[in-house]
Amino acid sequence: MPRRAARPCRQPGCPELVSDRRGFCVRHGAQDYREQDRRKRETRPEDKRFYDSAEWRAIREQQLRAFPFCNDCGKLAEVVDHRTPLRLGGAARDPGNLQSLCERCHNAKRAHESRVVSG
Repeated sequence: MPRRAARPCRQPGCPELVSDRRGFCVRHGAQDYREQDRRKRETRPEDKRFYDSAEWRAIREQQLRAFPFCNDCGKLAEVVDHRTPLRLGGAARDPGNLQSLCERCHNAKRAHESRVVSG
């Protein structure tokens, strides 16, 4: 496959020639990705940011310690699930809105919710 012709980096003021299809040199390409990642994190919905927090990790660990088995099938639980999803108004920190599920049961629940909400 033919190489792209070298062009100046897309970063204003950078004289570096690049053939990368993104158009940034090594130094500015990494900065560009970091900036995009930062913007993506900042614009994520509040419920998505909650799941990345130390608070959620502590709640999850406490739930799995208290209820180590799947609420549906009885296998070892791997996921802490909100019975009423946050996007539908469920309480994020309420222990009564949490349940322990195995991966399979959680995926089935999410698929069912997707069909109900979109259908």
